[in-house]
Amino acid sequence: MGVLSLTNGGTMVSVVCEKVMPAKNPRVSFVLPPDLKRDLEALAEQDHRSVSNYILKLIIQDVERAKGDGRLGGSL
Repeated sequence: MGVLSLTNGGTMVSVVCEKVMPAKNPRVSFVLPPDLKRDLEALAEQDHRSVSNYILKLIIQDVERAKGDGRLGGSL
């Protein structure tokens, strides 16, 4: 992050410049009913995680379970 200061007719203007880094992982979006979203947010908060991180944890657990019982091959 950087700050660029400019003077225009005696008025100093500062602009904060933030470098946007591309995400390392692909993004997935989906739609939830409002009541399910509220429940998900509550569970994520109880686990001290963001909703995104909580969902990732759940997906990893399910994929590991599927690999363990032979529904998927390989390992994470």
